[in-house]
Amino acid sequence: MKIRIMPLLSASVLLFALASCVPSRVTISIERLQPSQAKVDVVGQPVNLVYRGSADSLDLAFFNSIAGGFERSLNVVDSNGAYQFEFDSLAAGPFVRLGNSYDEDNGQVVYNISLPYNFVLNVMQGGIVKDSYLAKDELQWELRSSRRLPDDTIYNAVSREFYPTVSQVGENMAAAFFPQWVEETREIYTMDSGRWKEAENMARNFDWASAQRIWLELTKSENMDYVYAACYNMAISDEMLEDPEDGLEWIAFLEKYFPNNVPTRLKGRLQAMEK
Repeated sequence: MKIRIMPLLSASVLLFALASCVPSRVTISIERLQPSQAKVDVVGQPVNLVYRGSADSLDLAFFNSIAGGFERSLNVVDSNGAYQFEFDSLAAGPFVRLGNSYDEDNGQVVYNISLPYNFVLNVMQGGIVKDSYLAKDELQWELRSSRRLPDDTIYNAVSREFYPTVSQVGENMAAAFFPQWVEETREIYTMDSGRWKEAENMARNFDWASAQRIWLELTKSENMDYVYAACYNMAISDEMLEDPEDGLEWIAFLEKYFPNNVPTRLKGRLQAMEK
């Protein structure tokens, strides 16, 4: 009887070769332009900023500060704007001293100051409210000193930071009316060589249309692992190309022939795009 012993190195190479015949998933970083969160499109439109409320000095200072942030992002005019941003029911303050602690590592007294606020922002056009937002939050400041400070000194220091802090709130709110670039990731199937690698490189360069042409060829394979992977990639590329109708057709194909491996999260994203 002859016994054949395969060297361990050869065995490991063989196992790797077998494993590499199945497409594997890789992660791709992408940037997507996310639509505005607002119900109205103010991009490129002139707007007016209006304040309705009490003449309280703190409220007026808060509105002027938040308006400054809006003005850095929006085309603000004195009159005849396409939209009117109306700040209503504004209530800011009072300043609240949350307490103090001692940072032993740095030998500093740490003071924490809070300013609660709330207001309603109505977006109006032709006297009609097109959208409305309720803003309710609090601002916080941290003040550090090598010695204990009287309250007047603490609040004077916070007051110097009042405008830039509140102004940033306005700038952040204004950003909600514009599309935003967001970083996301997506997974696709690929292999280390051949047309799979070529399509992967195209996808990494955001040339989804060219990658899709290759994956379409690969859907005609007799290897069912290849078919599933290529169909999945087709649906992903349709998402990137903003073609949810075609993407859902590929999902339907996977549901029919691969019912135990349906990409439900991808399906949900494509369905959301159709709305």
